[in-house]
Amino acid sequence: MYLKGSKFSIQSRRKRGNPWLILFLVLAIAGLIYLNVVVVPMINPPFVPTPPTPTRDPESYVIEADTLAEEGKYIQAVEVYQQAINANPHNLDNYLKIARLQIFTSQLEQAQVNAQNAILLDNNSSEAYALLGWAKAFQREYLAGEADLRKAVELNQNSGLAHAIYAYVLALRVEARMDDLDTMDRAIEESRTALALEPNLMEAHWARGYVLEVTANFAEAVESLKIANQINPPNVDRLHMALGRNLTYIDQLDQAVFEFTKAYSLNPPTSPPAPNLAISQVYSRLGEFDKAIQYGEVALRDGPTQANLYANLGTLYYRKSQFNTAIEYLRIAVRGGAYLKAVWPWKVSRFPMTWAWLKFTVAMLWLWQKSTSATKLSPSPKACAKPCPTARLARKTRPSSFKSAKKTCSTRPRQLPRQHPPWSLVPPPHQKERNHKAGLLCTSTNAKTYFISQSRRPTHT
Repeated sequence: MYLKGSKFSIQSRRKRGNPWLILFLVLAIAGLIYLNVVVVPMINPPFVPTPPTPTRDPESYVIEADTLAEEGKYIQAVEVYQQAINANPHNLDNYLKIARLQIFTSQLEQAQVNAQNAILLDNNSSEAYALLGWAKAFQREYLAGEADLRKAVELNQNSGLAHAIYAYVLALRVEARMDDLDTMDRAIEESRTALALEPNLMEAHWARGYVLEVTANFAEAVESLKIANQINPPNVDRLHMALGRNLTYIDQLDQAVFEFTKAYSLNPPTSPPAPNLAISQVYSRLGEFDKAIQYGEVALRDGPTQANLYANLGTLYYRKSQFNTAIEYLRIAVRGGAYLKAVWPWKVSRFPMTWAWLKFTVAMLWLWQKSTSATKLSPSPKACAKPCPTARLARKTRPSSFKSAKKTCSTRPRQLPRQHPPWSLVPPPHQKERNHKAGLLCTSTNAKTYFISQSRRPTHT
């Protein structure tokens, strides 16, 4: 007897190992060795108290922030002052210092909050009321800011900061056309008082220069603002903007462009469009329209909803004889500015066509809704299953036509003339006359249906 075939073998076969399983086991062993050698020695044993971590002295934050402020690094100084406040929230000076720097960096809402916190700590702080009024005035709350500044002057008559800020706010009221008869006189007097009390105060020279600018004494304003820049590190964007404006008034355009550029470089992520708009206007005066348009587009990118930026670009394109492009920008400027140019990807010239298509779509939707509502009013056969009253007359006069007159509603609507609206339930007068001539007219007022009983098949509208 012989055994044949590959299945019958005396020698046992070895199964081939899985390489992926072997690799997984090797990696698992290596991971366990790494945990045992590196991680486990670094873990603190349980039920053993951890050593105390050293805390930083709050005064070290104050020293670091003061150093940064002296170097003109106001944004970094604000962050460190905030850490000092978190470490010691009962220090009044930290609130005053951070509020002042936040006004310099145009963080007006945060400055107002910190000034109010300073007032909560000390209700008799003249500097806190002065900074609070200044922050409110820069947010165009002129009357509320003036009330806080009067309080600050009452608390400390010898505070040069309070008098300087008071003069600045009064000049803001004059520029905003919200002044009284004596507002300008009071602003001049307060600016002189601030300089007399503290001649080395930056805010005093700044306020004096702004008052001189409002009174059209531009050359003297330039001198006062230059002194303010020398006293303080030149890192206040509003101060550079004021100096650049007055330099343009006395036709020192190159220096004005430098000051505007410096103002923009201080806060580029959150900078307002005013510096680039001012540079664009300067180059427009020089006749360099390409550069003017370039800076005007950058200003429009920073403030895409402001109408004056569109007007500036439209005027520049007009003076460059590009009238079609000028019309696009001037149209938006006349409408009060628009955010569509910053949101939608297509050009400004497509906006009128888009608005026309929108109106057309709304009109078509309204017509479709009317026709749909008319179709929904079509009654079911059960609604007019009651025999037509004309059928009784047909039974007496013409018995052969009684069956056709007794028919109930048909779901197919009657085709009305073209000139009649398709959604109307009432047939036109000439159609009624035609139906009467053809035969009997069956009317059911409840279901609002009309039938012809003799010559035509009963239809429904």
